[in-house]
Amino acid sequence: MELWAIALLGLAAGALVGLTGSSGVAVVVPALTYMGFSFQRAVAASLAVDVLATSLAVAVYLRAGYVDMGAAAIMGAAAVAGALLGSHIAVRLPGAPLQLAFAASSAYFAYTSIINAKRGSDVGLMPLVRSMMRRLPHPRALALAASGGIGILTSILGTSGGLMFTAVLTATTDMPIKKAVGTATMAMFISALGGALAYAYLGYVSSTAVPMGLVALVSGYFFARLARKLNTRAIYVALAALFISIAIASALKAVI
Repeated sequence: MELWAIALLGLAAGALVGLTGSSGVAVVVPALTYMGFSFQRAVAASLAVDVLATSLAVAVYLRAGYVDMGAAAIMGAAAVAGALLGSHIAVRLPGAPLQLAFAASSAYFAYTSIINAKRGSDVGLMPLVRSMMRRLPHPRALALAASGGIGILTSILGTSGGLMFTAVLTATTDMPIKKAVGTATMAMFISALGGALAYAYLGYVSSTAVPMGLVALVSGYFFARLARKLNTRAIYVALAALFISIAIASALKAVI
């Protein structure tokens, strides 16, 4: 893989992490599959990139005291167990169904980005998940089970689950939102690390993931600073356009 392509993908992944706080999977996976990587190898590289790209955010949250290490460790451990299972499932599945699932998830994120741009608030599936979980018994057990499910999705589709971990924490605990986000980021880091290590053990992680992740780490820092100056609605509009393009490209890749 050419150095310029590694740098460009790392820059794009860091921009997504820095501007939105989400995973860089949305750009890494489709780009690598179009470069000839299998879907599973693209997911493996994306998880390795996420580990490096989110490490700075984790350090910042830890320094600020916004991480509940007990909750993060328990949720992260459950997610790692799910990630180990998910990686073994993913390497046995054909690439086309995984591509279509990735396209569907991208289409959903495009929809929520469009609605967020119009309303300027948190909409979509996550508020529904929070509402449902608050009505169910044994919230801590549910949080543990949900973390395992997030880990499975992490390894199969490359979604590190930061937003999902945040939704679970706000639904099952009284944790302040800043601490919930910090704890979710730590759990996401642990989950991505577990998935990346599982894929590395199975021989699916490319050596290009390390330099790509380092570029994403640096660019993510600068884009995070830039995000404070940008209009939130403009970010959501750009995200919607990105996710629509990715959904179409991933669907075409799966069927052609």
